[in-house]
Amino acid sequence: MRTKLKLIYILPGLFVAAFLTLVLIGNLGPSVACHDKLDFVKSSFNGMVLSKFLDRENHNYRTIIYSIKGDSVLTRLLDDTSAYFTTVKKGDIVEKKAGSEYLLVNKHDMFKINFDCN
Repeated sequence: MRTKLKLIYILPGLFVAAFLTLVLIGNLGPSVACHDKLDFVKSSFNGMVLSKFLDRENHNYRTIIYSIKGDSVLTRLLDDTSAYFTTVKKGDIVEKKAGSEYLLVNKHDMFKINFDCN
């Protein structure tokens, strides 16, 4: 009887400890937004905006399709608050240099893409 009583107290404690350990380990690495930012900063391209839209089938993400060297490239702006999406238009030429967080539109409008990464 005492063994059962001990198990009643020990098992929930073990589950709570395992849960907290998994949550803390999961939060130690960089967030998805930070990985996205690192990938974005490393990238470079020069292309033309083919279209932009809210992707209803994918959480209404702000989505832009570029033509880059003859290929169509889709980009989703998840947490960006730079006004880039509302400003850019079909036919605009967008340039992104490696090592930069900025997009240059039509050689005169510059936007820093914001990521939810601290």
